[in-house]
Amino acid sequence: MARVQPVTIFRGASGLNNKVDAARIVRTEEAVNDLAAAFNVDIDDLNRVRRRRGFGGQVVATACHSLWSDGEYCLYVSGNGLYMLRENMTTKGLRNVTQGARMDFCRVDDKVYYCNGFEKGYVYGEASYSWVMGTYPRSTNRTLSSPPIGHLLCWYGGRMFIAENDIVWASEPYAANFFDLGDAFYKFDSRIRMLSAVSDGLWISDDKAVWYLAGGRTDALRQSPKLTYPALEGSAKLINGDSVGGGELAGQELIAFTTPEGICIAGPQGYCANLTQRRLVYPTRSRYASSLYLADDNVFITTLDP
Repeated sequence: MARVQPVTIFRGASGLNNKVDAARIVRTEEAVNDLAAAFNVDIDDLNRVRRRRGFGGQVVATACHSLWSDGEYCLYVSGNGLYMLRENMTTKGLRNVTQGARMDFCRVDDKVYYCNGFEKGYVYGEASYSWVMGTYPRSTNRTLSSPPIGHLLCWYGGRMFIAENDIVWASEPYAANFFDLGDAFYKFDSRIRMLSAVSDGLWISDDKAVWYLAGGRTDALRQSPKLTYPALEGSAKLINGDSVGGGELAGQELIAFTTPEGICIAGPQGYCANLTQRRLVYPTRSRYASSLYLADDNVFITTLDP
């Protein structure tokens, strides 16, 4: 009887593909194929599948969300409180906030500004302070106001941009406390889901589309549509162009974000690309997604609320 030669059916994986039926995924001669499902695994540049690394010890015993850190400050929300996590892993309560409201943060110089649609303020040192107008440093005959209470923040071109429902407000130049609500704003068709900056403009998404707003420090920004589907709120993360292949993107600060159609990157001069449109469909969730970029492993992780 002739000996049956073994046939290798799996040598590695090229990634997850949930856009086609599992039975129709093409099998390659090299036995490096798409996966119809993947649970708790990573795939490296050599197509090797490995179990994802576990978690370290627990620091915060209670449920928390909106974790943000820039290496010096680490802030999060738990229950109805805004907290700071110190370098020695002790915590400090900063103020009461609306329970369940996701917080957004933006650091400008030595202050971390925050808002959640209900409360606003800034953290300096180990204390939270009111974010109000104060005394304007220059003479003006215009009517200026304190910052509106928005749900997303971004600093670009010396201005603070605040998304409040379907409007993005712009502060006075180099004056994050002062807003001309009758003039400096951009209105969209629906709630703002993403508000992020690159070197020469803003990337903004509402419930329907993604837009690029280009312009200088004091000029009105020029608005142009880029994607006909929205970003998932909370998924935007600043990354370095080296992590997505380098080339002409090398050294540039980009934004990675997820959409219902896949993972996208956006950068200066209106550059935008969907990296996974042919392979991935994201499930719909009632609450927004969050993301984390791990620089050491060049991994962009997106988590969706159950």
